[in-house]
Formats: sequence, C-alpha cells, structure tokens
Amino acid sequence: MRSCPKCQRAYPDDMDYCPRDAAALVSVATATQTELESSLGQRFHIVRRLGGGGMGTVFLAEQIAVGNRPVALKVLLRKLLDDPEFLMRFRNEAASTGRIDHPNVVTIYESGQADDGTPYIAMQYLEGESLRAKLKARGALPVEECAAIIGQVARGLSAAHKLGIIHRDLKPDNIFLTFGDEGELVVKVVDFGIAKLRESVTRTLAGTVLGTPAYMSFEQASGMRSEELDARSDIYSFGVVAYELLTGRVPFHSDTPLGYVRKHLSEEPPPFRAVKPELAAPQLEQVVMKALAKDREARYGSALEFGRAFTEAAQAPRSVEARTPLPATKITRASGAEAGQRGAVAPQAPAVIAVQPNRKPEPPAAPPLGPTVGTTTTRRGTGKSRLALWVGVPAVALLLGLVGWYVSSVTYRQGGSPTQSSTETQRPPANPPVVKPQGESGTPQRGAEQKGPPVQGPAGTPQTPAASGTTAASGRQQIQAAKAQGDSYYESGDYDKAIRAYQSALKLDPSDAALRKALQRAKNAKAAEEKYNH
Repeated sequence: MRSCPKCQRAYPDDMDYCPRDAAALVSVATATQTELESSLGQRFHIVRRLGGGGMGTVFLAEQIAVGNRPVALKVLLRKLLDDPEFLMRFRNEAASTGRIDHPNVVTIYESGQADDGTPYIAMQYLEGESLRAKLKARGALPVEECAAIIGQVARGLSAAHKLGIIHRDLKPDNIFLTFGDEGELVVKVVDFGIAKLRESVTRTLAGTVLGTPAYMSFEQASGMRSEELDARSDIYSFGVVAYELLTGRVPFHSDTPLGYVRKHLSEEPPPFRAVKPELAAPQLEQVVMKALAKDREARYGSALEFGRAFTEAAQAPRSVEARTPLPATKITRASGAEAGQRGAVAPQAPAVIAVQPNRKPEPPAAPPLGPTVGTTTTRRGTGKSRLALWVGVPAVALLLGLVGWYVSSVTYRQGGSPTQSSTETQRPPANPPVVKPQGESGTPQRGAEQKGPPVQGPAGTPQTPAASGTTAASGRQQIQAAKAQGDSYYESGDYDKAIRAYQSALKLDPSDAALRKALQRAKNAKAAEEKYNH
C-alpha cells in the first residue's frame, strides 16, 4: 500500500505517482517513519520498521540521549488520541509495566507522547526469535527444552504478579527467545498491559472477544472484566502454552472466536495420548491439566508453583510402555452356554486376555548314537497298535450306543426327559420346583423361584426375564439415540434442539450422569452465545 504525501490518498503498490497531483507515492511505512522523524527526532533516530499489529507499529530505533542505544520503539495508532480514557490508561499501564525489573521480562526504557501527541513506548531491543516462530519451524519441543522455557516464563510472570500486574494475553507470540553473553538461553515475556489497553479501545463494541481466543482463560471466555482477573487467569493461558509446547497444538481448535469461547467453557482438553501417542508423560500431563482447570480455585496458586511442578515432572522418569513390545497373548472367549445364561439380549462378553510369558522353545532331542537296534521289532509293535485301534474304537462306540439306548428307554418309562441321566431321574432334586402363575395356555410353568411380582407384558401377561431384558435394551437404545441426536445438534451449534434432546433422554433415565453433564454443557454454551451476541 502506498500513499500520496499531498492528498493523503492510498494507492496500490504497483503505482508510482498520484494520478491527481503527480506526486511521487511513498509506502505507508515510509510515510509514518517520516512523521516520526519530525516528531521524535530529538529523542530517537528511526532505523527501520520491524513489524506492526492492530495497536500500532514497531520500529528499530536508536535512543540518542543514551549513546544511540538500540531500542524497539512501539508507536501506537494516532486515531487512539480521540479517546481520552485510552490516553489515561496508556500512561498508567506504561508506568506500571516499567516497574517490572526482571531478567525474564523485557525492559521498558521510556514511554510518553511525541510532539504531535502520538503515544510511544521505547523498550529493550531483542535479537532472536519468538516462541511462535520456533513452534512453526520445529513443532512440539523435547521435554527438557520445554522445561527450560516454562521455568523462565514462570519466573518472569511471578515478578509481574507480585506487583499486581496481569498479562491477560500470554501466548507464544509474546514469549521471546534470545541468548545471553555466554550463549545461554534467555526467555523474555513481552507486551505486558497491551491487552488491557486493547480492552479500553474495544470494550464498547458488542460481541468483541478480548485476548487471543485460543489462549484466553476460562474467566475471559465467560466475559469477566479485566479488573476482576487475577494471576490465575495467566496460569490458565500459561497451561495452554505448555500444552502446545509438548504436543505441537493447542488443546482446543475452532474456526471462529465464539467457537473457542464455547470450548473453553464446556469442553475438557484432550489427553496427551489422543494428540501425541508417543508422549508417555503422565506426570507432566497431570501438571498441565491442573493449570487448565475450569475452576480457578483448582489451579496452581502462583506461576512459580506451576513452573516448579512442571520442572519436577519433566525430570521424573517417563513411562516406556509404548516402546516395549507386549508379551505373547492368548485370547479366550466365553462359551456359548455361559453366554446363554446371561439372557437373550445380554451383550457379548469381552474377550478375556490371559498373558503368557514368552518361553524359549525346547531343543530337539539328540539323535541316538551308533547303529539303530531293534528296528524290526519297533515296526511290528507299531503295526499291532494300529490294528488294536482299528478294532477297539468301533467296539467302544458300539458299547456306548447300547448304554445310551438303555438309559433313554428307562428314562421314558419313568416319565423323565430324554436328556436327563438315569441318576438325575431317580434322585429327587435338592430344590423342588415352584409352580409359577399360569400363562395363556393354562399350563403351570416350572422353574427357579422368582422374587417379587412377575413382570407384566404389553397384554398384562407374565413376561419372562428374557423379554424384560429386551424391554430394558430397547429403552437404552432410545436413550442413546436421543443423546446422539443432542450431540449432533450441539456440534452444529443448535443449542436449543440439543437441550430438548438431552431433556427427553433424561426423562427415560433421570439418573444418567453423562446426560446431565451434556445438558449442562449445552446450557452453558447457549448462555455464552447469548451473552456475546447481545
């Protein structure tokens, strides 16, 4: 983008002259730099533009009064001068941020307004890269490197929190990695107070989401004002940063700011194994999840406490179960008879896995030494054994058939079942059968004693346990179908329909804790949506 220095009109970068007054066009950055040179010429010498954002532009400059010391000069937008409240807050925030004196926090040298009223902040110039740039280049970092970064950020945050200064927008973009005189890693936290200044500008806009949505705390997502936030809000954002360092991604993802708000309010962060299966660090996961607790009372009390817990967990031995092959396993399933005893509608029993240790195969027997003796005798013996098998097996089968025929005939004469043995027929049962109420055929039913009144079917007739199980399964299927429909409505953002679906499912089973939790989640999301829309 280029602009005309005479008429101040903006033109594309491919144009060299203004079509109205034939003046040579300059880039927007050059125009701003020229204005700063005239208004801040006695304090700073502008070298080049470093970057820009929604609040202003950052320049590399030299502070003339301190031996041309290199500084990062952040110049805020001049349109902010129209808001007197912003200027007052800018002075207060710049003064309070300048009080932080810690090696892990960027140093503020000077703040004020230029001759034309433009607000500026002169801070320590750092050479290196932001944590965001490192994550883009490398992805998830090793645990030891994460611990070194987390520890220094925790010390810098603690120094600010002791002065009552809350960052409110902690994220990898505001964490800078540089190096000391001996090549050691030095981590700097930057942009303290900028989020509060941004709130001063945008708090009158309806539906404005303050902070960076992916890293905002539960309190910020719920609409809490910045004056009500405390250090635990930064700890939540700090936990999001730690999660991203270890796994390479933030715990929640959405395409819209309101989607991030809904996830911060109602969803739990996925476990490490669901995002990065090779990261076997349960202690580290426990530390990070505590920092991401929805209830700020359940989080760490200070940034230092979180940093120490993270460092201790990083030094603890990590599990190597995922890298060790499992021993040989044998899968045994329940027999059909056992499954039939559970009822016709009972779910199939899961496989029972019996772990057997690996055994070395036994070596084969050594062949006999010397010439083989008695070979002819051995062959003759084998022939006789085979002949005995051919004759003996049919004889045994015939004998068993005769015995079975005899038992069956005796059983029929005594009025028993052909499947019962003679012993069971002659011996009276230990528990005599109990006669149940008559069914539709009027024949008394024999079986085990049934406790309580009989289960009534649709027509008022007694219902068997299998039929009762079928009814229960049908009710469970209706509950699952209603919950699945509610989940579908919830994911699509139709919270009213999701609430109605969950309520209909709860009418079938009021004791279902998962349904109550899903209903409350949908109500929270609806409340958050209404709050940010109105």
